[in-house]
Amino acid sequence: MTEGSPKHVRIFISSPSDVAAERDRARKVIAEVDADIESVTLEAIRWEDRYYTADSTFQAQVPSSSETDLVVCILWSRLGTQLPPEKFQRPDGTPYGSGTEYEYETALESKLDDGVPDIAMFRKTAPAELDIGDDVRFELEQEQLNALNNFWRKWFRSEEGHFTTAFNTFVSPDEFETRFEGFLRQWLADRGFLADQVDWPPSKGSPYRGLEVFEEEHAPIFFGRRRQVDWARARLMAAAERGTAFLLVLGMSGVGKSSLVRAGLVPRLKRAGAVPGVDEWRRVLIRPQGGGADPFEILAHALYAEDGLPELARGDYATAEDYLALLRKDPEGAVMPLKGALRRAGEALAEKENSESERTVRLLLIVDQFEESFALSSEVQNQFAALLRILADSGIAWVIATMRSDLYSNLQARPGLVTLKEAGAQFDVEPPSQGDLDEIIVGPARAAGLSFESDAE
Repeated sequence: MTEGSPKHVRIFISSPSDVAAERDRARKVIAEVDADIESVTLEAIRWEDRYYTADSTFQAQVPSSSETDLVVCILWSRLGTQLPPEKFQRPDGTPYGSGTEYEYETALESKLDDGVPDIAMFRKTAPAELDIGDDVRFELEQEQLNALNNFWRKWFRSEEGHFTTAFNTFVSPDEFETRFEGFLRQWLADRGFLADQVDWPPSKGSPYRGLEVFEEEHAPIFFGRRRQVDWARARLMAAAERGTAFLLVLGMSGVGKSSLVRAGLVPRLKRAGAVPGVDEWRRVLIRPQGGGADPFEILAHALYAEDGLPELARGDYATAEDYLALLRKDPEGAVMPLKGALRRAGEALAEKENSESERTVRLLLIVDQFEESFALSSEVQNQFAALLRILADSGIAWVIATMRSDLYSNLQARPGLVTLKEAGAQFDVEPPSQGDLDEIIVGPARAAGLSFESDAE
């Protein structure tokens, strides 16, 4: 490995078939963390990702867990398939009960001798799902559960009921994903792989926002909502593929709709390659009314702001007032100046990057607290809804609106808004799960280079 090149970390995933969903989530987390960081490359090692020849057992052809950097064991109600006893024996001659047991014990033996690999155990605490309708299958499943419990008593719990080795617990695949991502990022940081990537230096103040909205610049300390952001992004991209790039984000008051959009969804969309064919986004954020202005006036001035799309001023409409008149008179015609401004922005980006290829810049319009539009006259409401539909259908702009779910009936009473929502997509923001709350608490401290003490129990 040459100086300055990324370190390569191999992560072995050991788990029986009853936690296949969690195994897939582990691979997903490893890929996403790998994409986030530059100082290290991560490789997930799973038996199902490899090919095998018929001249040997599966286990013999899987890379040894002892030759990796981190072994992640995931267990629930099974210990796994028994290995051929004549080929897989402990130093004392006793056979290993399963592949998972073999992978754990050989990794542990290597850890005690050489200091590597590190081992993380995750156990699912949801009730085991045994097939009581099939006597034969029930007996086999009960044998597996008994084998797992014997393994657990051997390595993790004493006869007195005391925990002898640390482990992590979870209930669902979603909670596992959240907990595993937190563990993996902390493990990388503790071992110096992320030493140069503290995302929130002391100069920025406290990493906790309290009741304040998380803005785009707070993305490094916005934790616990990654799954929600992924789902919202998927809904919006699907709507864009259908031809109307509009997403209505609904949720109870205080659930974090604005933060999810501003600090979660927007930065995710802006990542390089996140939206194929888009090289840069210009984000414009408005609220439908304020200071006596209507949404058209608010939008026009936001577009002409320095952090909006100031290239508009270099076209046929030199001022926000000029463009506002066009928005009111001919909303469809107002798309053409936007296209010209975005083209100029793309040309400037290509010049900045010294690129001979064209660069595509698109508009990302955020309409926060969309329920404010219900206080407008019916005429202005309909005109504003029509404008958002025109923009969402134009191919040059994506539109995201946040709204309180308790006011959804007001939207249902307005045909123009219903049509817009049905042509685009809707995403309902759920309250944070326990795993999400853990990340919301621990994540900001981790980003600031701090850490928490943890209790395995």
